[in-house]
Amino acid sequence: MEHSWETAASLASLGGESEEEEEAFRPPVSAAAGGDDGLDEPVLLVDLAAVAASAGGAVTDMQQARTMVLEALGGEDEFLARSENLFASGHCRHAERRSCGAEREAMEAERGGGAVVSVIFYPPICGGVPLRELWRAVREPSQWEVVDELKLRAARCHKSLKWKLEVAREAEALAGASVREGGGRPVNGNGGGGGVRSDGSALG
Repeated sequence: MEHSWETAASLASLGGESEEEEEAFRPPVSAAAGGDDGLDEPVLLVDLAAVAASAGGAVTDMQQARTMVLEALGGEDEFLARSENLFASGHCRHAERRSCGAEREAMEAERGGGAVVSVIFYPPICGGVPLRELWRAVREPSQWEVVDELKLRAARCHKSLKWKLEVAREAEALAGASVREGGGRPVNGNGGGGGVRSDGSALG
């Protein structure tokens, strides 16, 4: 059954008395430290005030609203699918960890004084695949410049990670089919290509 964010307040009781505090913002590790390849990672920016309002007055505390969102998103097996509904509700935007502080402030300013925007991190594993592999499939260069431009635009838009994966994989598949039919060659000449299917599962 598809989760409805308009009735999400009913899930707030699942957590009992325990409330998860908002994760402190952690600065990214530089490429020079720890062998990081420089790849950022996606995060969710969620307007907790809007979520609380959609609950029809059942939620008045912003920490309670955050707990409700976390519980509604579920664990690593449900997170991607349920986040699609959160994006569709209009209460959520995409950001990347390195810039999420500034983007959170901008979102609050844009939405007015009543907005309370919280950063929600994806689970490190989503559907059995590491988050970094999923994000790399969206962000890494392909063999075609036009596909890279499309992937970049998809990566930046306020859509779910599952949707971004589907766009990236479909664009590369169409470009590859076009090259095979026309006998042409890739424009970029790099290896390209991700190791993840659009549903988030790893390719063999």
